[in-house]
Amino acid sequence: MQKYRAIRTGRPGLVITGVVVLILAAVATIGITTTQQEGRLWQWIAIAPGRIIDGVTANGPVTVTQPVRELEIHWVSCSVTIQQAESGDALGFEETAKSLPERGRLVYVQNGDKLIIHAFADQASQWFAGRSAKALTVRVPAGWDLRQLKIDSVSGTVLVSNQTAAKASVDTVSGDVKLVSFTCDDLSVDTVSGRLSLQGNDKEITFNSISGSADLAPGGGLQTLNADTVSGSITLALPAGRGFTAVCSAVGDAAVSTGPFEITQKDGKMVHGDGAAKLRMDTVSGRLRLEAAEEPAE
Repeated sequence: MQKYRAIRTGRPGLVITGVVVLILAAVATIGITTTQQEGRLWQWIAIAPGRIIDGVTANGPVTVTQPVRELEIHWVSCSVTIQQAESGDALGFEETAKSLPERGRLVYVQNGDKLIIHAFADQASQWFAGRSAKALTVRVPAGWDLRQLKIDSVSGTVLVSNQTAAKASVDTVSGDVKLVSFTCDDLSVDTVSGRLSLQGNDKEITFNSISGSADLAPGGGLQTLNADTVSGSITLALPAGRGFTAVCSAVGDAAVSTGPFEITQKDGKMVHGDGAAKLRMDTVSGRLRLEAAEEPAE
């Protein structure tokens, strides 16, 4: 196993300042009316009191027969699970909780091939009333490949399995993100302290976190990876024959483990094979690892 010292950025002051600014910004935004910004870490922390969602209130399981190409979910706590339906050609979803009052039930909006699911109609009041502890399960028929998948959650685990999406974004505060048999052309995951676990066939990946770590096994089709974490670690598993060009940096003296890959140093970059996949991984106090992916069983 080869180990290389990461590039020293020499910017500890900037990193610390950035973390402090993020924390202060999160505190300042609580209770302030905000718009629905695309995939921001603090979107759920900045929920506007009294904001009402105009949609259909679910009273039990919901079935959608019209094909859905864009799926958007806004949740709070407990898990969000998206999985392949065992049979049928209709999408189904339901929340699991005990004796929810009408104001505590999920609300959904369908516009053409776009489906949006909200944890509550009156999100802020229900959250602060302590009624947010409920899980969501969505079952998608086989062959319903998504054009876009967007999930925002606070503390619950997000699990997506056996799905295909052209573009996907997942934002959590402390919730873990687990993507299993997930195929995506453009994937973005933002989390404050959650852990990302990815196994699939993915081309472009962006990962941003403060203290969360990432375990990535994106398959041989990976083209670009941009991963940043302050105190978390990043592990990337690639097929032994996949060439890459990697730039790894850290403020401290963290080392980069390159596993069995034969590495050539070129202009401050680590090159393996044809150098086709472009990798950038940054951490302050975590570790960076490159590993050979396990060969699929025959």
